[in-house]
Amino acid sequence: MQPLSSRAELEEQFSETLIQQKKARQWIHEVANNINTIRYVDQLADLYHAVGFVPLWQDSFTANAFEQQLRMVALSGVSKNFTQRYTQLKQYKNSNDWRQYDLLATDTLFAYMSYVEGLPTQGKQWLFGSGVDARLPLPSESAMSGLYSAIERDQLRHWVDRLQPSDENYTQLLLAIESLEQVANKRWPVFYQRGIIRLGTRLKDPDA
Repeated sequence: MQPLSSRAELEEQFSETLIQQKKARQWIHEVANNINTIRYVDQLADLYHAVGFVPLWQDSFTANAFEQQLRMVALSGVSKNFTQRYTQLKQYKNSNDWRQYDLLATDTLFAYMSYVEGLPTQGKQWLFGSGVDARLPLPSESAMSGLYSAIERDQLRHWVDRLQPSDENYTQLLLAIESLEQVANKRWPVFYQRGIIRLGTRLKDPDA
């Protein structure tokens, strides 16, 4: 039989845990009050409570690496939700709203992890059919455990990088998009010739 003192201590610890979890959820609601895309409130509360409410996205390299992956999904047009999340993250970054950025980035990471996990079975429907469901389920327990472990070891950047496709075609796609964007706003040369130009007619000044 368990001693009464030990039982009382366990009940006190359990009660304190519930209080802290409630405070964490209140904090999430306060910070995320104006973020309509936030979806995983309880999981956000658990994670930020576990890490002592420290920001998770202070490292610009980690944030940029994650944004790059979101940007590719946004460009593909398969998910309005991810496009909206990506746009909001950029807005929060530009306006230095770092608490909102941090919460939305973490909430989006949950959704993106679920998206990556679902690609092997849902990819055909998502990419070539109805698009990605805005209400993605939580990532698997093993994925969440891996995320917690990465954060504890200060390896969130490595975790984010692992979510990116390792296929060489993906890297080539990134380079191609970057190359096209560099010339997107450049003016292309325009040819002007007075009069009517008929097929086979020699141009008077083709280099003009």
